[in-house]
Amino acid sequence: MAFVAYTSSPFVIYAHLRLPAFARRSQEMLVRFSQRIPKDTELDLTTMSFFGRPRVTRLKIGDLKESRGRLGVANLAREAPLLNPGRSWLARKPLTEFFVSKAGGRKRLDGVWRSMLENIKTHDQG
Repeated sequence: MAFVAYTSSPFVIYAHLRLPAFARRSQEMLVRFSQRIPKDTELDLTTMSFFGRPRVTRLKIGDLKESRGRLGVANLAREAPLLNPGRSWLARKPLTEFFVSKAGGRKRLDGVWRSMLENIKTHDQG
């Protein structure tokens, strides 16, 4: 049971991207934005806890890097030391590893999600 809890906790249920106004105007503008997404664009990743409670983590695209954590289950990670200053000892530890599927949820926006994952890889390398 502990193994299942450990390996399933980074699975992302929802990914919500905070888009600028111009990227919301048309699908063509959204695709163009996703091909050159800025590092300071905010992303909300929702994961599910072991007890079925959703947990939302807000981060910037530039903070993510490609990873192979949690026994190869997690494919994205972020640095934890940036998150810990000023955190109360009662607060839960921030999530640092995530598994995000390479296939998008909506078929009409599938290419947008893939190009965003490619941008995360190129941000990590450069």
